[in-house]
Amino acid sequence: MGNINKSAKLEDYVHLYSRYADAISILTDEKFFHGHIEYVATARNITDLPIIAKDFYLDSVQVHRACFYGADAVLIIARILESEAIAHLYETADDLGMDAIVEIHSEEDLEKVFKVISPKIIGINTRDLSSFKIDRSVLKRLRPLVPEDIFVIAESGIRNPQELEDIRKFANAVLIGTSLMKAEDPEAFLRELKHWSE
Repeated sequence: MGNINKSAKLEDYVHLYSRYADAISILTDEKFFHGHIEYVATARNITDLPIIAKDFYLDSVQVHRACFYGADAVLIIARILESEAIAHLYETADDLGMDAIVEIHSEEDLEKVFKVISPKIIGINTRDLSSFKIDRSVLKRLRPLVPEDIFVIAESGIRNPQELEDIRKFANAVLIGTSLMKAEDPEAFLRELKHWSE
């Protein structure tokens, strides 16, 4: 998607999110998303909010690294992993006292996950990672397949706060990145999100 907001300052956004959000998601992948693990350490010094280190986790050493830098949770993307790797990453996070958001985009992803673990948190991503297209039906289609005792996060494609009214029927929380980074007035956007989520 290119560089969404070249002028964004990490510290400013962390302070802003700390006033409105329940957790902060930080991109740590360098190659594709220009993130960095050091961003987690910087944010950790500013906020007490839980921090999710978002990356393409393939090896447990990455989970240990995220923990070392102060992350409270990692994102495990089922689509790019085999069942055994999902289980290993999840168990590593659990052993370190971290949460793991297990991200799914299809029935196949869900099958891979439930074959090996019973996650506490599942993220349903409406964005296809291969095409970056948003399919809003994914959330509605997959939510009934997830047990009620699992915390569900709706990920991607939320462009305005009013959409939360429909999303709240299917999810316990939302993860919003692109729309906030594109917003001309991110504080006003967050304030309105908070209003629609109550």
